[in-house]
Amino acid sequence: MVFVLRGGLSVKTIRFVENWGGKLDKKVFTTIRRSDGEKKEYYVGSLNEIFQVKLKGKDYCKATLCGIWYGKFEDITAEILTEDTGLPLDKSLILFNRFRCLGNNVIILTFQVD
Repeated sequence: MVFVLRGGLSVKTIRFVENWGGKLDKKVFTTIRRSDGEKKEYYVGSLNEIFQVKLKGKDYCKATLCGIWYGKFEDITAEILTEDTGLPLDKSLILFNRFRCLGNNVIILTFQVD
């Protein structure tokens, strides 16, 4: 989703339902999401752009998309999974299974809070 602000600047939005491990309160945070080619192209085209971060439907902060990794969920290290969720590995895997990431292509987006 894209919002147009006065003066013609557009701000993209990324939504979160939970602030897992308080990651949105850090200067740099990641999000791992199930992905397809269309989403990959969208985010690649949005690299270095500012996003409005929404938590439970409310504005939370603004952050710049500064990194993108695309690949199979199984290629992500345990360290990255637990850092992303703030949970132990077994609970992280349950969470990602709930979001249907296991066995699928995913994208890891890295944001820097402005």
